[in-house]
Amino acid sequence: MTPKWPHDDGPKILTLVGNNLTIDTRARKTASSLSRLGFSVVSLGVDSLNTSIDSENLDGALLYRIPVSSDSHLFSKTFPLSKPELLDVCRSSMNELRRNRQRRTELRKSLKNSGPKILVIHIYQKVFISLNRLCYKALSISSRLLSRPSRYFIWHKSWRRVLPELHRYEEKIGRIVELLEPDLIHVHDVFHLGLASRYKTRLQNKGKETKIVYDVHEFIPGLPVDPQKRHGYEDLESEYVSNVDALVTVSPGLKSLIKERFGAEATIVLNSPDLDTTVSATSVREVIALPKNQKIVVYVGGIAAHRGAETLIEMLQHLEEDIHLVFIAAQPSSGYMEVLKRLASQLGVSERVHTAPYVTPEAVIPYISFSDVSVIPLSREVQNYEVALPNKLFQSLHAKVPVVVSDNPDMEKFVIETGIGEVFRNNDPVSIATTIRKVLDDPGRYEQALTNKNLIHRTSWKVQVSFLTDVYKELGVSLNE
Repeated sequence: MTPKWPHDDGPKILTLVGNNLTIDTRARKTASSLSRLGFSVVSLGVDSLNTSIDSENLDGALLYRIPVSSDSHLFSKTFPLSKPELLDVCRSSMNELRRNRQRRTELRKSLKNSGPKILVIHIYQKVFISLNRLCYKALSISSRLLSRPSRYFIWHKSWRRVLPELHRYEEKIGRIVELLEPDLIHVHDVFHLGLASRYKTRLQNKGKETKIVYDVHEFIPGLPVDPQKRHGYEDLESEYVSNVDALVTVSPGLKSLIKERFGAEATIVLNSPDLDTTVSATSVREVIALPKNQKIVVYVGGIAAHRGAETLIEMLQHLEEDIHLVFIAAQPSSGYMEVLKRLASQLGVSERVHTAPYVTPEAVIPYISFSDVSVIPLSREVQNYEVALPNKLFQSLHAKVPVVVSDNPDMEKFVIETGIGEVFRNNDPVSIATTIRKVLDDPGRYEQALTNKNLIHRTSWKVQVSFLTDVYKELGVSLNE
């Protein structure tokens, strides 16, 4: 299957995503909403589990999952170097070699019959030219080696070495980008930033152009990942961010950090839900068969230690037995989930801890709508979370479920200003329990905020995507009026 544009009308928008496009809420709603507006949209994601390209039609946008091997040992010390880039290096070396030859000839003519001092200069020039010649020969050999579909060159201590998966993205997805020739590339997160930037440079060398919008979802230096990989992502972002045409991001705090780090302005596009694509779903209360006289505290999203899951288990010890915790987990059978189950058993709260099946992003709002509280306990020790305004915050708002959140600055400010819930002290099970009990004791206190038409409107994706299309328009990529 060859990826293709869904239609020839309207600007061609290619979105690049570093996952399989199944649960990435922002990537999915970006693609579908742009398609409904009239853009021709293709999204390319990566999938290590399939062996052939899989596709999905989402409101007219075509989502393609490109099979990319997860085997990395062959690529641990290499990085892809495109032929044009390599030729630029070779051309530069050749030009330097010619200049040195010319200087050498001129030197011989002007300094003929000169003394010992000139002899030293002559020897220096000869050695320098010999080194240049060796460099050029090495590059020529590399050029022949790198002219094959998989082109690699040795490098050390950079993203080219520590992020082997990006080499495979280049091999599998790079050729598709060349084939599609998009008017604008919307890069979701950092993974495909280099690929898009190199494609743009190659087009410019041909006298053509495309635009790049970099959608910054995370503060890379503050990610809770392996330090070596984090350094690689920082290196990748720093190298290519200057080649993008516009930046968008998800929160005021991240906007400030982008300005501080790169000296560039970013447009905020909140992670609001796309209400136009909401699909019906059986409520989580029905799924776990919990009667109405029992209270549900729901947690939506990925589960990990730095996301406060263990603290939530501990919290249950300080709440009444009619209060249940439900994890709607993307990986409910993961090893960490087993850790949580053992902890719940040790604390005697197993019967009040539940896992519910994950649903598509378009079904989350009706799925959680009969819950009593939505809890978001992000760690304050992770710098990236300090500037987080996650999807689940806005999904809870639109499901009319009051939220309790940890005191991370951006979340705390939003919740206090809007009045949609309460804030607790990070990593403090007693504080979480007290805050949840406060909400459960007076749910009507938050009803006005959760039904505020102005708040609902401005935090809808319909409004937020208009900020994105305004960015496109400033870049000369817009629909016919």
